[in-house]
Amino acid sequence: MKEKLDLDILDLYIQEVHNYPLLSEPEFLKLLEEYRNGCLDAREKIINSNLRLVIKVAEKHCKKTSTMTLLDLIQEGNIGLTKAIESYDVSKSQFSTYAYHFIEGHILNGIRKSDRIIRRPKYIYDLQHKYDNFVEKYYEINKEYPEDKILKKELNI
Repeated sequence: MKEKLDLDILDLYIQEVHNYPLLSEPEFLKLLEEYRNGCLDAREKIINSNLRLVIKVAEKHCKKTSTMTLLDLIQEGNIGLTKAIESYDVSKSQFSTYAYHFIEGHILNGIRKSDRIIRRPKYIYDLQHKYDNFVEKYYEINKEYPEDKILKKELNI
């Protein structure tokens, strides 16, 4: 029953999101300037016009978690979107590219937090990622797994 309710809410949310128009680059820059001058309505328009991007990124990562629904992932992505708007620098890149990384980062962080009974610090996840990548590359080259000495040296532990 709860799953059916989540699907209904998700469908309504997606329909609602498609009611907001996408912004052209000049419109976006004008709204960003207004927001930086204190207009919260401009911020809301920027957020609403980029919610489709959040949904797209959330759908991409939906299969990576068993504990979070698509709605949960969208919520995490929305937080990332708002952080991206606050720190966006016009001279760096296009906003959607910039925001994508914030959205994805918040979604992945939400997955990390929810998939464990005992939450591990972020640096442990980073070390695990570094370890996995190194072992995979080492095995491809040498057709054997690295010894502890090599791992200690490579991972600085």
